[in-house]
Amino acid sequence: MEQNLEPQSGGWQLGRLLEWALVLIGAFMNTVIVVIFAAQQAAFPGGTALENLFPFPLLYFIEIIALSFLAVLSLISAESEGNHPSRAPALIWIAAGALLAFVILGGFSIGFYLIPGMLAFIAAAILADRRQNIGIVAHVGIFFLTAIAQAAILLLMVAWF
Repeated sequence: MEQNLEPQSGGWQLGRLLEWALVLIGAFMNTVIVVIFAAQQAAFPGGTALENLFPFPLLYFIEIIALSFLAVLSLISAESEGNHPSRAPALIWIAAGALLAFVILGGFSIGFYLIPGMLAFIAAAILADRRQNIGIVAHVGIFFLTAIAQAAILLLMVAWF
């Protein structure tokens, strides 16, 4: 499959700018949500802030922020020379898929609030796929496989501890 990576019009540049905006907005929203929930969890009576956060939900919070920064770093790495451009949408799909597991499993707590950030990542990944003429089907498969793997990891972590 041939990729169309050369800017041909203002639409290409606008699409790239929109990808950046969506990923940055999604990462910012996820980070703010995690900070708010972490502050609330740390303030619970009956223990210190660290006791209230460790090991769960602190590990979840760290992972959500790491996934958000993975999406941002994928765009940064796509801009540098020598990197294969199709990696950026795949990494954004992976971050969105892992967030889907948090959305579903944390549906009655933090999950609902992570939906806008996840949707921003999905929209950015779709734009990147379309701009690069990459088939979306494989990346949607990656999205769902990542969600299943992340859900399994979360459930195993809960069972382990």
